[in-house]
Amino acid sequence: MKTRDRVRELMNTTVTGRDGTKIGTVRQIYLNDRTGLPEWVTVHTGWFGNRESFVPITDATRDQDGLRVPFDRQLIKDAPHVHAGQHLSPQEINDLYRYYGLRTPDRPREQAQAEMKPAGPDGTRPGRPDQPAADRADQGEPVEVVRSEERMSVSKREEETGRVRIRKSVDTELERMEVEVGHEEIQIEREPITDGRPGGAALEPSEQEIILHEERIVVNKEAVPVERVVIRKQTVADKRTVEDEVRKERIDIVAPDDPRAH
Repeated sequence: MKTRDRVRELMNTTVTGRDGTKIGTVRQIYLNDRTGLPEWVTVHTGWFGNRESFVPITDATRDQDGLRVPFDRQLIKDAPHVHAGQHLSPQEINDLYRYYGLRTPDRPREQAQAEMKPAGPDGTRPGRPDQPAADRADQGEPVEVVRSEERMSVSKREEETGRVRIRKSVDTELERMEVEVGHEEIQIEREPITDGRPGGAALEPSEQEIILHEERIVVNKEAVPVERVVIRKQTVADKRTVEDEVRKERIDIVAPDDPRAH
């Protein structure tokens, strides 16, 4: 079977462990640079499949459930973390082989920089990043140039812009009230005695005391709650325009006879 057919056949295949437990789905397939054969696959593991783990498929078998590997789920999940989607360095490959208890394959000296690479979505093998573009084009391989550009993202942070103090103070004002008060006075009434008989009264000094009263004003003051004031914070949104410069790469194709080529 051709390499690209094997890659297409393995892509998105369900991977199960030695005990039949589902590990995940094949996300990427790594080819050996020397043989061009699939040698490793990556599967999503961890919570919500947010981690991509490498699994060797040299001793894997195909069955009705997909691709069965002779390893347990936990072993695969705890494999050394390697960033997927790029060439694996010899050190990374050695670490993976040692972790799975596999014999490290012999590598020619000229392959010391990049041992394995991920296969493309169509099963083809992309050219080496360190191989000249002219050489790859002569070999019938596509030449890729990645164009990058800056993307502006805007975030917000909360900053203190001021403080408001809530303070109560006591003001004094003059208040007038009209109050009716009473007091006692002496009122003298004189009535003549017409039926008095001579000798019926003794002439001697005497004294009597009458106590007089009056109302005095007494002012009492007490604190009484008369109003409740509620203070709240509210967020008021307005729109502002953010401007900044971003850089973008431009790819130009320059022909040999173009003045820009010199």
